[in-house]
Amino acid sequence: MSLRGRCISMFTMRKKGGGNKFTFISIIMILAVVYVFRLVSPQKEVSYPDTIRYDNLEYAYVETVRSSSVMFVRKRPPSAEGFIILVRRGTSALEEVYIYEGSKKYRRYEVLKE
Repeated sequence: MSLRGRCISMFTMRKKGGGNKFTFISIIMILAVVYVFRLVSPQKEVSYPDTIRYDNLEYAYVETVRSSSVMFVRKRPPSAEGFIILVRRGTSALEEVYIYEGSKKYRRYEVLKE
């Protein structure tokens, strides 16, 4: 067999059964994503307050809106009631804040004028 024949046969020979490993890894990755998503989403009904306190200001509930999560920024520290406070990009926490309710729903709270 010539040198050219050896090179061609070397590249055309393949190991059999390599696809099973990739299929198994893909299934494990899908199950991991489903498990993490289940941990992140709210598990029980929570009673949300009508007023919250954040950064020495009091906010009143206005409405529930549906929006994408990329529209919000997380603020620290959490509210006095323990909720994670979100602010819509481009607005200030001195005007309005949001609390994630689940399934792309956000509760909007506006600052109470004193």
